[in-house]
Amino acid sequence: MSFSIDQAFVQQFKSNLYMLAQQKGSKLRKICREEPVTGEYAWVERIGSVEAVEVTSRHADTPILSTPHTKRRIDMRDFIWADLIDDLDKVKMLIDPTSPYVQTATYALGRKMDIEILRAIFGSAYNKAGTATNSYDSGECRLIEVDAATAVTAGAHLEASAKTEAVMTIDTIRLAKYLLDSADIDPDRKRYFICSPAAIWQLLIQTEIASSDYNTIKALASGQIGSYMGFDFVTTTLINSLGGTEYGPAYNVDGDATADSTISHFAAVADGAVCLGVASDIKASIDKRPDKNNAMQVFASMSGGAVRIEGPACVLGGYATDAAGTP
Repeated sequence: MSFSIDQAFVQQFKSNLYMLAQQKGSKLRKICREEPVTGEYAWVERIGSVEAVEVTSRHADTPILSTPHTKRRIDMRDFIWADLIDDLDKVKMLIDPTSPYVQTATYALGRKMDIEILRAIFGSAYNKAGTATNSYDSGECRLIEVDAATAVTAGAHLEASAKTEAVMTIDTIRLAKYLLDSADIDPDRKRYFICSPAAIWQLLIQTEIASSDYNTIKALASGQIGSYMGFDFVTTTLINSLGGTEYGPAYNVDGDATADSTISHFAAVADGAVCLGVASDIKASIDKRPDKNNAMQVFASMSGGAVRIEGPACVLGGYATDAAGTP
């Protein structure tokens, strides 16, 4: 219940209702392939590649090849948001607050959707039998956990779980592009670089980024990163809490939830690498509650989930923390 609603009373504030700073809905929904879902679970069909066989003799037996056909499971999760606004409070106000409350509710559910997508990118994916495949397993996501310039020559860009810092650099972005290209990810698919504000800060303090001679588009120099090296940049603070108790070990690329875990703070993802299952899209309503002195209830709900369906189309980078959990 909104016990602080009296803060908007006209005796104290102007006749305007301000939305405090917050992420306004989902930033990551656009990167996903969407599927409507009916039921508690949904399964996404995956067809792997098979090499053709050369014909070496006439009238030879037809070779029967085995096409890898697997499934990934999407677990549906339900989310709600609700608050009450008393009629007596509305009388004391010059504006009707219900519409901004609906906005706040939909923003909150959009952020929950992004957290589900982040779980899919960095965490475990499950098959129909319920067996988990971690992001760091062989054949899944590629990890950048060392200096990017060294990683190419030393081969450290292969599947690994070393707890070594991966600072956001131009070389990091180049390496992410190389890893996607080397995995034969279709260059026509849109690519996104999802990162924390800290990662952007690491990028902007580099001399070459600040140099207008080096940066011809000059968008990076102004701090407004839109598109660079084939990636559309998406900055979200939701990725800052990766590895925390609220989100659990699924965010740690080394599969360890301890304080010194390697925690991802950026990911290069190709369009459609994550499937977003939507059982019920975000819905909002405003209704009178007779059992609450006819207060108006603002209610919003959503049901959905996400799963990573193409590991090689995700490149993850992170940093190590010390025993106290400090980067």
